[in-house]
Amino acid sequence: MILSLIIFGLITFTNPVIGINCPDPTLLDDREHSGWLYIYSTQSTACGCAVNKDSSPVDENVEVINLPIYRSRDLVEWEFVGDGFPDGKPSWVKNSRLWAPDISYIGGKYVLHYALGVWGGIFKEGCGVAVSDSPEGPFKGPDGQSMKRMKYRYTALKADGVTFAGPGHHSGIVTDEAGQDWLLYHCYDARNGWNGRLLFLGRVDWDEDGWPVISRGGPVAESEAPCFGGNATLTGINKEVE
Repeated sequence: MILSLIIFGLITFTNPVIGINCPDPTLLDDREHSGWLYIYSTQSTACGCAVNKDSSPVDENVEVINLPIYRSRDLVEWEFVGDGFPDGKPSWVKNSRLWAPDISYIGGKYVLHYALGVWGGIFKEGCGVAVSDSPEGPFKGPDGQSMKRMKYRYTALKADGVTFAGPGHHSGIVTDEAGQDWLLYHCYDARNGWNGRLLFLGRVDWDEDGWPVISRGGPVAESEAPCFGGNATLTGINKEVE
């Protein structure tokens, strides 16, 4: 028996794989549909210039990319695709920044959830949803209108600013044993003095056009529980906040 030993050269890579500002990245593995892997990030600058804590540019004269999109074949070499909101970010929160996008491929569409808010303004934040036929955008409201004209119609989750504020940075949707969908997200709560972003749970309902509404549009203090491990079947009715 002849044993052949082939020694291959070790292939390495160096970090960072994207060497400019790329905060809150979310990955879309779209190889099955487009052949690409995609990264979407919190808003940044076209030049990768310095930004403030709220992701606004230190130099107000530089170009802002509302939704930076990059693509790669191998997770190492990335190329900039463009801005997912080329016509401007949503305007339903004034003087806001767009943060922490999350994207999924659902029913032949690319569905994007995003946080929109004012840095430090817990009463001026919310989550929205947009859609595109392409992973590279542009992303628009589900009826095809420009994101800048959306206002609150397609906001998936927004707090009342009285009992709850600043919902966002939501997780993926989980389906319980009764077939109902649920979402975890963070939120400020007046009942503990607005002390920290607490973990909230809300049921996801789907409107007649197939778009998500979390806890009927906003956080609730109490709701019937998800069905796991054989507990009681849900009625699907959220209780009002008193």
